[in-house]
Amino acid sequence: MANPAIVFGMMGLVYGLCHWIFYTSGVRAGSAWWGSKPAEGELVPEQAIGAMGCLAAAIALLTMAVWHFAADPFGPLGLSSWSLMFSVVPALYGFLFLGTFFCATRGWDWRPIGDAALWGATTQFILIPFAANMGVTWDFNLGLWVYGITATTWGLLIHGKCSARIHQINLILSMITTWYYMIMGGIFVGAASTSWGNFVSDVQGALTQDEWVWLWIIVGIVNMIMMIWTYKAGPERAFVW
Repeated sequence: MANPAIVFGMMGLVYGLCHWIFYTSGVRAGSAWWGSKPAEGELVPEQAIGAMGCLAAAIALLTMAVWHFAADPFGPLGLSSWSLMFSVVPALYGFLFLGTFFCATRGWDWRPIGDAALWGATTQFILIPFAANMGVTWDFNLGLWVYGITATTWGLLIHGKCSARIHQINLILSMITTWYYMIMGGIFVGAASTSWGNFVSDVQGALTQDEWVWLWIIVGIVNMIMMIWTYKAGPERAFVW
């Protein structure tokens, strides 16, 4: 059973992440978006192209969020809470990308976007244990954790608290995660008969549902401690992300 909304949302997210990798993390020559001060009504190339990617990601993720909220595709399986989770998480990042688009095109202060990314990461770490309690498998929760780490370095980078190279690595991991979501979550939903599906089931069965919940709670607390420490002491004393 395919889920076209996930495929559409993840494709837009891949587009946005690619532009972050190439135009925000130092791969391309030129100033970072938030460090550029173009004349009013003008954009440096990095800002224009990056903003285009952010807008595409925002549209795709918000469309995915609205569709899951309105259609409740997992409802017939008795998993309406999954539909809600697949609505909340894309909306979180969709609005973040939308804000990034406006900052890049309107010349607004970037610090609120940095703050929003850090609060978004905190929200993500809080949501993962709930997802585990809903029965979402470890591989998808691991992907949500990668997104949370990426949102963390997104905010820390804007505030000058971590290096662009670290953020670039997290962006690449997020893109790999997004490809996985697009293939396994959108095209081959519930592919339990495959070898990978059996492996996922075996790992999932290694811990009880309550143990997975507590594991993700502990991981989230550690990540938030790292985030606060780096925000206060970085970049000189930043944790290795």
